Amino acid sequence: MTLRGIFAIIFELCLLIMALGTDIRDFLIVAVCIGGLLLFSFLSVLIAGFTLRYKTSTEKASFTRQDGMSFDLNISGICFLPVICKIIISPPFYEENKSDTPLCNSFIIDFLRFNRNYSFNLNCINTGHWSVGIEHITINDIFGFFNYSFFLTKGQRSADITVLPKYHPIPELSNGIDTDNEYIGASLQNSELGEILSDSREYIVGDPLRRINWKQSAKTGKLFTRMFEKAEEPKAIIAIDCFSDDNTGNTQDICREAALFLSEYFMSVGFSIQIVTLRSEVTLSAASFRDLKDCEDLRISLTDIVFKAESNPLLPTDIDSGDFFDGDKIFIISANPDASLFDDSFTVKFGIETKMIIAGNIFSSPMHDGADTGENTRYTFVTEPQEITEKVGELL
Repeated sequence: MTLRGIFAIIFELCLLIMALGTDIRDFLIVAVCIGGLLLFSFLSVLIAGFTLRYKTSTEKASFTRQDGMSFDLNISGICFLPVICKIIISPPFYEENKSDTPLCNSFIIDFLRFNRNYSFNLNCINTGHWSVGIEHITINDIFGFFNYSFFLTKGQRSADITVLPKYHPIPELSNGIDTDNEYIGASLQNSELGEILSDSREYIVGDPLRRINWKQSAKTGKLFTRMFEKAEEPKAIIAIDCFSDDNTGNTQDICREAALFLSEYFMSVGFSIQIVTLRSEVTLSAASFRDLKDCEDLRISLTDIVFKAESNPLLPTDIDSGDFFDGDKIFIISANPDASLFDDSFTVKFGIETKMIIAGNIFSSPMHDGADTGENTRYTFVTEPQEITEKVGELL
């Protein structure tokens, strides 16, 4: 019951007492009219609340961050007088971002038996797995005397959706080959898939004609066959620190999408990708991706990473060198790396230079004071996801 409803009932009782005490018929007529209005309003809200049925749906179960999604609602029930239904929707993003999208909607139900369809547009602001649906329903009579409200738990909400990391443009590649990569040199461009030219030997009956080294054969007057050996596949290791106390989800989005950006780039130039999670209860250290066709599986794996709301800095002791010993390229993505991770002694700890991506609020980083990232090639600050192509691209 609302405050207005309480005053209306008190006023009704006063009129009724005055009508009975003075025998003034007008008081009695007014009291009966107000009483009838209160009764019908109460019954309308009560019956509408008990008979309310709703169905919700979304057009699909998987979206990309910054996509718009349509949330469809069908609501039905019974009421005596028109009632106002107010719903609050549980969105696919963090609570702190609710101001970006209207999540409270009101509409009038004005028939004895009602069956209405409504559609609401929501924005997929943050990556992750979300339960989208009605969080809170309130039914009021049109006079504001009574209300009926109830909350829905997470398990009662209608749709579980996944918001995947967004792709960011990768730098231009030269014929798909990183010519500066010592593992994928020009010799690989002349070899068969997965093999590198090793040497030549004299032709043996049965050797494939396509492997004959015609240039050497012409010089020597004898047939020579090109010999190949299996190419060693280079590996890029991308480590993601799973501690983040950013309540807006911005840091998590940067971590996931920076990892996707690096993975797409290195798979484009022939690397396999290994994703390692640091300070996480769920490990993805065995997750390995070798081809651009694996990008969709990679996006799902990155979305599955669970971040902890912790602000403790990432220390060298939190990094298991066993996860990095066979990496040819190593990147660490963290919202709060300890300053010791930027020492030269650490950056060559695994035998090669380790590069850092500091995600989120740069003012919380120990490297912010006096840091000049303009000419730096070992670390970069990324404060917004839209900076990933430019800032992370500088490290490649």
